[in-house]
Amino acid sequence: MKIIKNLAVLSGLVLASTSASAVEVGQSYFNVEYSHMTMDFEGDKANPGSVFFRVGKQLQPNFAIEAFFGLGLTDDEIYSESFFDPFLGDYSFSASAELSRAIGVQGKFVAPINYNSDFFFAFGINNLDIDIKLEECASAFGGCDSLTISDDDTDITYSLGVNFGKLTVSYNMFYDDDSDIGSVEISGLNIGYHAQF
Repeated sequence: MKIIKNLAVLSGLVLASTSASAVEVGQSYFNVEYSHMTMDFEGDKANPGSVFFRVGKQLQPNFAIEAFFGLGLTDDEIYSESFFDPFLGDYSFSASAELSRAIGVQGKFVAPINYNSDFFFAFGINNLDIDIKLEECASAFGGCDSLTISDDDTDITYSLGVNFGKLTVSYNMFYDDDSDIGSVEISGLNIGYHAQF
């Protein structure tokens, strides 16, 4: 979590704001977002797509609490190779990654831009379940074999973003730690629909 200290300073600036959020105190909101994720496995990267649903409540003029749930939409290749081997014939190997599920809760610090737009910094905890699919093919053996590895882990999460009316855009760090499959960093650039109720 290399930039947490800097974000802590930023959250202090947000808290220092005395203006009201675009969402009124006591009001609830929800987001539906597409996330272009980056999964970094010690230098080997994949960019799967996912969808996130958020629901929150404005507790104070500059503070809200929200929960989110995410599901994978597409997978993306981490690594692949292919070659001819005298014993195996035409050989190929590939690995791809996809978000299976994400669930989390965050405290959200809000600084208004104008009457219907605001900047926010959110900080909390989440649990992610990712799937890594390995596929190996060899023509000499007449086909392919595949194996899916699932990794489920919990880590600190934070988000930086803006709401412009009905549009929400944010950068999210979901996971940055050692897991059962090695050192993993998972982030996402999210864009979606923001509404109040």
